Amino acid sequence: MQMPLADQHPSDNKTRAVSHLQPNSISGEFPGFTHAHCLSSPGSTATANQDRCGFTKEAMWVIDGAMNLDTIAVSPGGDDAEWIAASLHEFLLDVDWSAYASTIDVLKDASRQMSEQYAGWVAESPIKPATFPSATLAIVRRLNDSLEYAILGDCSITVIDRVNLTEAYLTTYDFAPFETAVIKELAGLIKQGMSFAEARTGVQETLVRNRSKMNRLDGYWVFSLDPDALDNAEHGTIEVSGCLDLILASDGFSRLWDLFGIVEQGQDAWKLLDSGGLENALVLLRQEELADAEILVYPRFKVSDDASCAFGHVCKRIAD
Repeated sequence: MQMPLADQHPSDNKTRAVSHLQPNSISGEFPGFTHAHCLSSPGSTATANQDRCGFTKEAMWVIDGAMNLDTIAVSPGGDDAEWIAASLHEFLLDVDWSAYASTIDVLKDASRQMSEQYAGWVAESPIKPATFPSATLAIVRRLNDSLEYAILGDCSITVIDRVNLTEAYLTTYDFAPFETAVIKELAGLIKQGMSFAEARTGVQETLVRNRSKMNRLDGYWVFSLDPDALDNAEHGTIEVSGCLDLILASDGFSRLWDLFGIVEQGQDAWKLLDSGGLENALVLLRQEELADAEILVYPRFKVSDDASCAFGHVCKRIAD
């Protein structure tokens, strides 16, 4: 991908992360990315945020923990989906990126460590969970004059060259048939007169069946406690020959363009984030969700979902 834009020098070298407890955002400039911003907001104040987002001088990411399908949790916080998102987030903040040739190897090490920890909790628990925790993610790592990316599940990365007017939208689609089928089933039950809560209960069996397809050849691939599954991530590199705009989003945040159509995906989304900020974009998203609180117009699993976004600018480095 040839994207020649004017070179710029980032300045700050500090590690950055965002609070996951409040709809808060942070920003910074540092080697690797400039004008980086990050926000993670819970879909409800009554439940934990199962999303995370963050960035360091080496990488930028969003993580979306998969909702629990039963009430059994063995992690100390009582929410295994939040635990897997938070643990991976902390690993990415602390890891020595220079020790790894590939982001996939970074994620595999995280999965191994988390698997060992979780296995200990399961062994001590008198009641065993029906499903194991998992998460979708999108991550971008800065290499010399390229970006390495990895995606699992329905998180996404948008790459924009505003000079050459080119865009790339990176995500995976292996989960889409499963999600489309269950949302169609949900919408059909609501159309028959069920409330959203009744319809949500009505599709539980389908959700459990879909979850059983996790990290299988006849199913879909996500981050989990199985390191080998990471070999199936959407993974590649993008050349940085000029400057690029990046948007990383969880599916709760990408509702802005792929569900509600508040903005178009790509340059319009970037303009909204760059001019109004993440907090303004979140307000627009929550307003649209609440306008369809009965889920009659836009079928979905939650009125308001956890939403996370990281966006920033990356430029080709100037040789010393």
